[in-house]
Formats: sequence, C-alpha cells, structure tokens
Amino acid sequence: MDLSTVANIINQVSLLFKVLDEGVRTAASISLGNISVGNPDFFLPKVFTLIEAADPHDKYLFLNTIREIIIHNPKCLKPFVPKLLPLLIDQSKNEDEQIRGIVAENLGRLFIYYSQEMIFQFEASFKSESAFERATVAKSFKFGASKETDHDDLKMFVENLIRLIGDKDIVVRRYALESLTAITHVQPQVVKQDSENMQKSAILMTKIDPSLIKEVDLGPFKHKIDDGIPIRKAAFGLIDTMIEKVPEKVDCSLITEVAIKGLGDAAEECMIQCLSIIHRLVILSPIVVIS
Repeated sequence: MDLSTVANIINQVSLLFKVLDEGVRTAASISLGNISVGNPDFFLPKVFTLIEAADPHDKYLFLNTIREIIIHNPKCLKPFVPKLLPLLIDQSKNEDEQIRGIVAENLGRLFIYYSQEMIFQFEASFKSESAFERATVAKSFKFGASKETDHDDLKMFVENLIRLIGDKDIVVRRYALESLTAITHVQPQVVKQDSENMQKSAILMTKIDPSLIKEVDLGPFKHKIDDGIPIRKAAFGLIDTMIEKVPEKVDCSLITEVAIKGLGDAAEECMIQCLSIIHRLVILSPIVVIS
C-alpha cells in the first residue's frame, strides 16, 4: 500500500527507534521496510538519509528495514547498493550474533540480484582479519544459493568457501560447510569442478578434534563439551548432499569408510547423518558398501 500521502509517517516511525523497549524498536524497523516497499521512489531516499544520519549503535535497526525491502522488492534497491554494502560489511563485524545473522541474510539475498556489484567486496571480506566478517560472508551464501543466482558468479566463490573449511575459526568453518551444502543442493553443476577438493575438505572435518573438547568441572562430576559437533554435523551434511546431487563425483569407497567410522561418533546427530549417508550409498553402490 502506498502510504506516501500520510503526513510525517517516516518521522513518526523512525522516532520509535529511540524508545527503550527493544521490541518496539525492532517492530518499528520492520514497519519502516514495509512502508518503503509501498512507494520505493518516494520513501527509499528518505530511509537512506536516516541511515546515514543514525548513530553508529542504532544503524543495526535498519538491517530489519533493509531485509523487508529485499524480500518484497529487491530490484528497487539498485541505486542504493553502493551505499548499502559498506553498512552491511561494517555490521558483519558486530559482536551480536543475531545482528550478524541478519547481515548474512541481507548480503545473501542481495547477491541473488546484484552479484556483479558485490564481487569485489566479497573477495576482500573472505580475506578479512575479522573472523566475524569472514563467518558472516561465508554464511551469506546459504541465502544467496538460489536458482536465480548467476551460475558463474556463484561458481566464482566455491573455491573461497572450500578454502574457509580450513579456517582457524570454528564458526567460519561451519558456515563454509553449510553454504557449500546449500549451493550443492540448489545448483549442483556449480560445484562439480571443485567437488574433489570439497569432498577431501569435508572428510577432514568429520574427524573428532580433541582440541575442541573441553572438560567442565561441575563439582561432584565432570562434563565434557565438544565444540566440534556443529562442524562434524555440517561436514556429514555436505557429504550427504554431494551423494544426492553429484553422485558421479563421489568416491563411494572412501565415503563408506568415513560413514562407518562416523557411526561411532558420540554425537547422536552426527551418527544419524552417517546412517543417512550409508542409506544413500547402498542405493548408489551396494557392492562397495557390502564389501
């Protein structure tokens, strides 16, 4: 609905960004996005003026505004992409995981439509010293992996994501694996050329890493926490998707060994994924599994 005839509607909604109640502030930021979609030519210049004038600690609220606009009318943002990217990259380093999650979604959804405009920035972010930024950009491909995304532009970053599987930060590793899974599922032809390296990297991440297991003293007893479980789960998930989508590129004998070892994983979610992998392999190459 076009609300441009409602007097001061942008000012009224944006004033709510300053109230103490976080729920009201979030709702106002979402509302602003939906209002903008009703008449982008009228509202968007005003919204971006507000973004530029906002205090640094308030800029994150506009991430919800941007997300609503991207979901409902991404093409209207074309003139604003050069202004939008620096804001998103800056917030990709935010210590708040929820904020980084919204940034990743926004970057990914934008990439579907504006991949060419984002290539240079993404290449820089993959090499960033900030683990938060690397992780956020890696995660963005979970949302950017779409049938509508340009094949060649998506393919350009597969190698970067495979490299990030070996990153020193465990969150970066996990998001790289999850994004490659999303890409393989939606556009399997994109990963075929790099499938061998992707398979090797994923297999390495299925191994239990003792350095990621810590023991917590709870008084009468001690409890072990394995921070490597999400990585192993993501790695097995990628292997499972490869068998489904690019079976001709999978080393069935090697994957069978990996899956059988994985049945001994103490994490139930990893063990269940290994059962799924074996199930697929039985259909794909029964003789290998039986032997």
